Amino acid sequence: MWENADRAYFEQAADVLFVFESDHGSSSGEPADPSDPGEPGRFHYVDVNEALLQATGLSREEIVGKSPEELLPADQAEQVSVEYRRCLLTGEPVQLEQILNVPTGGRSWQVRLSPLRDATGREVQLLGAARDISWSRDFAQQNWRP
Repeated sequence: MWENADRAYFEQAADVLFVFESDHGSSSGEPADPSDPGEPGRFHYVDVNEALLQATGLSREEIVGKSPEELLPADQAEQVSVEYRRCLLTGEPVQLEQILNVPTGGRSWQVRLSPLRDATGREVQLLGAARDISWSRDFAQQNWRP
């Protein structure tokens, strides 16, 4: 999946980076239905970088191969899966903010999802880049005066 330089950048990036794959998208040529919360279209982590491990307090072994439903509370897993399906279905980047509970605590994330295509141009994976914006959100809330 990665050339040496790409792999080095992926691992050393300051932002959280992750790659998701849809069970449906990887095994057939049909897109997932974004309104279907179950199979097909269940996502699982294919790869994560060191920044994600540090931000979440989880190990690579605890994440890779797992779905959002296995790692997050049900409401949060549903929210992220809908956004991942939307990106895969439309083939367009998606930008959003998410609040997720991870072992290191609740965090606010600014997330950008981009489809990754195979040699035929079919969207088969999603690359996610996330930045922890918890401190700026908390600061703004504490200092906001009407």
